[in-house]
Amino acid sequence: MMSGQRRASKGAKKPEKHMLGYEVVGWSSYSAQFHPKNIKEDRPYDQSSRWSADISSAPQYVLLKLHSPALVKAVIFGKHEKDNNCNVRELKVLAGMQADKLDVIMHTGLQNDSRPETIPVDSVTLCQYIMVRPLRVWEVDFHISIWYIGLLGTEKPTAIKRHHKRVQQEATRLCLKHLRRSGYMDCFEQLLKKSKVQLEDTSVSALYSLLVQKGDFAAVEEMLTQLDTDKNIFNEYIESQPYQYEWKQLEPLNSFGLKAEADEKPSMRGGHQVVIDTTSRVMYLFGGWNGADELGDLWRYWIDENRWQCISDDALADGGPCARSCHRMCIDKDKKIYVLGRFAQHAHPQDFRVYDTVCDTWRTISRDTAGDGGPPLIFDHQLVYWRNKHAILAHGGKLCGRDQMYGGMYMFDIATSKWEKLFDANESAPISPRMAHSMFISEAESCVYIFGGQYDGHYRADLHRYDLIRRRATLLDADCTIKSHITVSFSQRVVFDADKREMRFLAGVEQHGEPRYLCDNVLYVCKLDTLAWEQVNFSQDQSDDVPCRRFGHQFVWDPVSKCHFLSAGNPGLVDSNRLRLSDLWSLRITRPARHDVLRKCVKLVRLHRYQELAGTDQLRAYRYLCGPLREAFAGEVMTHAALAKELFRAQSSTTTATATPATATGKDTAFERRTATFQYIMQYLPKSMREPDADLMDIVRLPPTAGRLGGAMSSGRTCSIDDDDDDDDDGDDDDDACDTTPDELHPRQS
Repeated sequence: MMSGQRRASKGAKKPEKHMLGYEVVGWSSYSAQFHPKNIKEDRPYDQSSRWSADISSAPQYVLLKLHSPALVKAVIFGKHEKDNNCNVRELKVLAGMQADKLDVIMHTGLQNDSRPETIPVDSVTLCQYIMVRPLRVWEVDFHISIWYIGLLGTEKPTAIKRHHKRVQQEATRLCLKHLRRSGYMDCFEQLLKKSKVQLEDTSVSALYSLLVQKGDFAAVEEMLTQLDTDKNIFNEYIESQPYQYEWKQLEPLNSFGLKAEADEKPSMRGGHQVVIDTTSRVMYLFGGWNGADELGDLWRYWIDENRWQCISDDALADGGPCARSCHRMCIDKDKKIYVLGRFAQHAHPQDFRVYDTVCDTWRTISRDTAGDGGPPLIFDHQLVYWRNKHAILAHGGKLCGRDQMYGGMYMFDIATSKWEKLFDANESAPISPRMAHSMFISEAESCVYIFGGQYDGHYRADLHRYDLIRRRATLLDADCTIKSHITVSFSQRVVFDADKREMRFLAGVEQHGEPRYLCDNVLYVCKLDTLAWEQVNFSQDQSDDVPCRRFGHQFVWDPVSKCHFLSAGNPGLVDSNRLRLSDLWSLRITRPARHDVLRKCVKLVRLHRYQELAGTDQLRAYRYLCGPLREAFAGEVMTHAALAKELFRAQSSTTTATATPATATGKDTAFERRTATFQYIMQYLPKSMREPDADLMDIVRLPPTAGRLGGAMSSGRTCSIDDDDDDDDDGDDDDDACDTTPDELHPRQS
C-alpha cells in the first residue's frame, strides 16, 4: 500500500508554476542589520526581517541568482504586519541570463498595507538573474524597504524546451518578414517550406500575392471588403484609435417648448445625486449643497424632450428624506430609487428611504440601518444595484462624527429587507477602507469594481474587483498612475460601459482642503480586460464648447443613447467658494467607423493603381482619375483637383510598372511601392493576422568602424553620391507625376 502511494506520488505531475530557489548576490546598499539576504524569509511579524537601503535616493537595487535557469512567471512581495512608510510604492523587475544584460519584465506598484501581493510578469523569459529596482516609497525621504521576495516559475526542461521553440518560431518569422520585404523571394519560399512556420494569416498572404506580386488591385479591394464582412478585421484597429469627443450644453425647455426659466430647472448645487431610468428615458436629481444650505428638492428630467419637471420642493414634507448632500442613490428594475447616507457633523441614526417613480410615493425602509445590521450614518460612500440578485450594495464612506472611521461592504436584500455585512472596514479587510471612491457593478461577472478614493488624508489609485458569488477580492492594479498618466483625485465620478467593458471617469479635485487644485479637464478611460488607460483631453481654457473644470458634480451614463450626462458641481473658485453650478451637458465619444477604415484602404489601393497608370499610360490614368479614383475621393475636391493638375503637368514616361524586387542601387521600384502600400494597409489589420511588428534591421547593431572597412572609403578614394530621387540619369531632381500626391496619402509617408 505504501509503495503504491509512493509510486503515485512519484508519477504525479509537478506543478507548472512553483517557488524557485535563489541566492542574493548583489545589492546597492543596506543599513544596520537590514541586510538584503533578509528578503529570502517571509517573517511579517519581525520588524528587522527586511532589506533597507542605506539612503533614500535612487538608484537602489538587489540582485538575485536562481539556483538554475528558469522561466519566472510571477513575483511575490511580502510585507510587514502593519503598513510602513518605508514600503515600496513603485518598482521595476529585470531578468536575464547574465547579470549585466537584463531586460525589464515588470514595472508595477505595491500597496502600503500588510497583505502580500503576487504580481505576474509582463513578459516571460528564460533567466538566471533577477534584479529588483525600487523607484519610490510611500513617504518621501524614507529609506527603501523590501520585506520578502518570492519567485514563482518553472525550471522544468519540457517547459523550457517549449519556450525555446516559441522563441525560435518568432525569430524565424522575423527572418521571413525581412526576406520578403527585401525581395529575396527564393530564399523566402525555401525558409517557409523548411521551417513550416506560418508568417501570417493565410488571407493576409493571399492579399500580399494579389497586391505586391500580381498587382490585381480590383481583387485586393474585393478581398478587403470580404474580410471586413466575414472577420471584422478592422475592429482591433478601431479600438486602438483615440476617442473623439463632442460636448453639448443642454438648454432645457419648459412645458410650452420655450427656454426654461430659473425656477423651471434645478438651481445651482454640488454634492447632489443623479440616477437614470434607461427604459423610460428619464433622469432623477435629488438634494445637494448650494454653498449655504442643503437642498431637499426632487427633479425629473425627460431626456428626449430636454425638459425638467419639479416633483417636490421638499421631499421631507412628502414623506421622503430630509435635505442632504454627499448621499448616494441607485435605481432598481422596478423603477424605485433608494437613498442612503448624508453628511452630518455628528453621529445620528441613519435612515433608508425609497421613492417609487411609478406611484410617486416615498417609503421609509429603516430609521436606523445600523440597528438593522446595516451601515451606520456615512457620507461619500458608494451605492450600486445588483440586478441579478435584486439587491443593493453599499461600500466605504466616512462615518459621521467618528474621526478616521470608515464603512465596510454591506448587501441589502430588497425582497426580504435584510442587511448582510460582507466585510468590515479595517486593515485586514479584502479591500482597504476608503471614502469618495468609485464603485460600479459588472452584471455579467457578478462582480463590483472599486477604484481610488481617500483614506486618512492619502489618495488612492488602486483598482479592485470583488466577486460577489465567491466573496473574494482581487487587486487588479495597486497604483494605476504608474503605467498611465491619470490624476489621483478626490470626488472623481465613474461610469461603466458594459458593452465595451470600459471604465470612464472625470477627475475632481487634486487636493482636498484649501487651497483646492482642480484636475485637468480630462476623461480617463480604462479597458478592464487589458487595464490599458486612455486620455480624452478636452480644452483646458474656459471655452463655451466644453464644461469648466469642477468637483462635486454628477456624471451618469445612458447605455441606450450611448451618451454621458454631466450635472452641476463646484467650480472651485477661491474668491467665491460659495458659488455652485447649475448647468447640464451631454458628452458623446466615438472612434472611427468600420466603413470609414475600409474606405481609407480602398482609397489607398486606388491611389496606388493611379500612380502606376500615370507612369505608363496617361490616358488610362485620366479615365481612372475621373472614375474610380474620383469616387474614392468623394468630397475631397481639392485633393482630386491636385491629382489631375499633376497628371497634366507630367511628361511622358517609359517606366514600366513591374513588381520586380528592389535592386542594390536602392531606386524606388514598383515592388517597393507596392510593398509600402501593403505595409500601410497592415496597420489596420489585427496583430494576430499580420506579420510581426518587430523588424530584423532594428536588432542589428554595427560597430562604429564598420563604414571604414573595405571599399572606396578605406582606400582613400572619393565617391560621388547621386542625391536625386528619380530614375533617370539626366541629373535633375524632378519627380514622377505619381509622386506629387499629398503627403498624407502617399504610402511611403507611412
